[in-house]
Amino acid sequence: MEKLLILREVLELTRVSYPTISRWLKTGMFPQPVNGRGRKLLWTQDSIAQWMNRQSEPVIIPVITTPKERRQADKAYQTRQEAARIALERHRQSRRNVRHRTDNIQ
Repeated sequence: MEKLLILREVLELTRVSYPTISRWLKTGMFPQPVNGRGRKLLWTQDSIAQWMNRQSEPVIIPVITTPKERRQADKAYQTRQEAARIALERHRQSRRNVRHRTDNIQ
């Protein structure tokens, strides 16, 4: 039978806090616990070991070699920057609208 780990043991192995594990569980970045006894969270030792091994794998960063690839990367970067600028402006505008509405109430 496979060894089951309780939350405390998983926290000690991974060296992260419970809120971090909880956030990772919600986003699918951490193995889901198996059905435990009652509300107790249990993980298989193999699933945690596999997850830890995946975390140590190197990240492959593509090398941009041709001018065309460079232009495409620059365009993608500019698109992300523009999207971030628009989102920030919308946020600022919504904050201004809230201020105006509260000014009218008083």
